[in-house]
Amino acid sequence: MISHRIVFQLAICCVFGSVEQVVAKASDCRATTQLFVFEDESVGSHSNLGYKDAAGNVVISGRYSLAFDFTEYGYAYANGNYINEKAEVLLTPYLFENGPDDFMEGLARYVENGKVGFVNQCLRPVVPAEFDWAGPFSNGIAVVCRDCSHVFEDEYREHSAIKGGTWGVINSRGKRLVPLKYPDAPSALEAYQKNNSVEGFQ
Repeated sequence: MISHRIVFQLAICCVFGSVEQVVAKASDCRATTQLFVFEDESVGSHSNLGYKDAAGNVVISGRYSLAFDFTEYGYAYANGNYINEKAEVLLTPYLFENGPDDFMEGLARYVENGKVGFVNQCLRPVVPAEFDWAGPFSNGIAVVCRDCSHVFEDEYREHSAIKGGTWGVINSRGKRLVPLKYPDAPSALEAYQKNNSVEGFQ
């Protein structure tokens, strides 16, 4: 069993591998314009958030209950998905703390067919969605697992942990540095340390 926060702290504090960042530039994404959230008063419902351009023209009419401004990369988070300026769904980000996953070292988690992978800032898949869970990247690596599952640890369903399955370690290109055969994240990270002659846990 491992919590999201513990996985992240273990990766930062205990693993000091070489870092290969996969950072995309905004110009790589071919963004055409940046749009901004507004409340569409013509829509008589709670889902009345839409998008205007810098000149105040309505580009996407009100239809969302939760929406963020467009990023410099040409997309926005709205109602659980990333969308483009045509309101087309681009992909579904992994949700973390009531919002889309943050980009860490140029990569963020996304979900496809119930599996987790990683995309760059242009939302181009870098690591295919093939894992049942994955931690965020830190120092060039991420812990991943298969056949693991979320288990809520309190009656209010506010705190969850990842239990079961087999665990391994990948780099920012998706290469498996440690095969998925370990019972938990600490064991997989320890194996990574040993394979790379890194000091063990303190």
